[in-house]
Amino acid sequence: PLIIREEGEPTTPVDKRQAQLAAAQAREHELTLIAEHEGAILGELAFRSGERRRVRHTGELGITVAAAWRGRGVGRALKEDLLAWVRARGIVQKINLGVLPQNEAARKLYTSLGFVEEGRCRNSILIDGQFQDDVQMGLWLGPGPENG
Repeated sequence: PLIIREEGEPTTPVDKRQAQLAAAQAREHELTLIAEHEGAILGELAFRSGERRRVRHTGELGITVAAAWRGRGVGRALKEDLLAWVRARGIVQKINLGVLPQNEAARKLYTSLGFVEEGRCRNSILIDGQFQDDVQMGLWLGPGPENG
């Protein structure tokens, strides 16, 4: 997964992220989006697609939203901006992501955007000393094969 952050883990201040963001924006296969309010980061989305021809049509999405801002549209706005960026570029045809099975709100949001569950990676994430599955979801944007 691109972004998995626990509560209390350090975050990078907005001003320090600017150089990292500029570098990512210069790479045509990456996008980083930041939702901020009054200098505080509310959410962050990272997307990266393959650089080689065989995999450049596929990308992986990671997202985190501050606990106080969950359920307030931050995650949806970030994902909708990503989808607009991907569609405008016309290269990426498939977006993949991982989500914890118990994160029903996120899974519902992903499903509402067209993502479907494609499988599980068992015991891939360690939270509070407990191993958790990583539910793999995908969104097919291109012509031809569809999810399912």
